[in-house]
Amino acid sequence: MAELVAKKYAEALFEVASDLDSVDQVKENFAYVSTFLKENPKVKVLLEHPDLDIDEKKEVLASFALLQLLNVLVEKGNEGSISSIRARFDAISDEQRGMAVGEVITAVPISEEELNKLEASLSEKMNKIVKLTNKVDESILGGVKVRIGDKVFDSSVQHQLNTISRDLSTTAGKKEEVKNS
Repeated sequence: MAELVAKKYAEALFEVASDLDSVDQVKENFAYVSTFLKENPKVKVLLEHPDLDIDEKKEVLASFALLQLLNVLVEKGNEGSISSIRARFDAISDEQRGMAVGEVITAVPISEEELNKLEASLSEKMNKIVKLTNKVDESILGGVKVRIGDKVFDSSVQHQLNTISRDLSTTAGKKEEVKNS
């Protein structure tokens, strides 16, 4: 029975790896997994334990996948990328779950109720579940600034003052051009 299961999974994996032109990479990964399980027999026992439920086993595998990634990063000299990789992974994961995570920047802290209302409003506009954290930045003077991924919704007093100043400069420049004509 185990051989039949192994054959089916191996053939399916080979087909996918062939389509992705990554057969050698998959072989290398399997070698790494085998070595890891030989060197860490407790992990193997844990994975094969009948009393552990599927979710617990998946947690073990997830931590192993992370360990493997960390080893590769160290081997390639890219350990400085860990934070960036995590942030991007979280963003991809959130996107797949229909979530958007961001921050609302205010001059003073906002209440939990205000934060929830803002999340609900943005969730409706973005057609996603929006989760926000509050960051205080007194330089915005008042209003709110929301940053979600690469999107920024800025209704801060500082932004409005900058816009007015820019408009006045543009208008003054045009008047000067007309005057000099």
